[in-house]
Amino acid sequence: MKLLLTSFWTSPEQDQELIKLVGKEQKDIKVAYIENAFDIYDDEASLIKGRKILNEKGFDFEVVDLRKFRDDHEGLKTTLESKDVYWFT
Repeated sequence: MKLLLTSFWTSPEQDQELIKLVGKEQKDIKVAYIENAFDIYDDEASLIKGRKILNEKGFDFEVVDLRKFRDDHEGLKTTLESKDVYWFT
């Protein structure tokens, strides 16, 4: 397992390190974007901004809502196994 931990959005230099860690072209990196830490806030604007930033960075991402998998652990496993990166916010 390889980890790149940051406390906020990544810099261009950190993006390059992530690309090196994954070993794929940036456009080919599949990201599970998990926003559930925001569940306690009423801040849709921040969620939209985060998605926009990932899109602008050029990553292929899917928003994965963990609440949808409460009773579907196999589905969550299948979804996460199809990704190269888990990006939590």
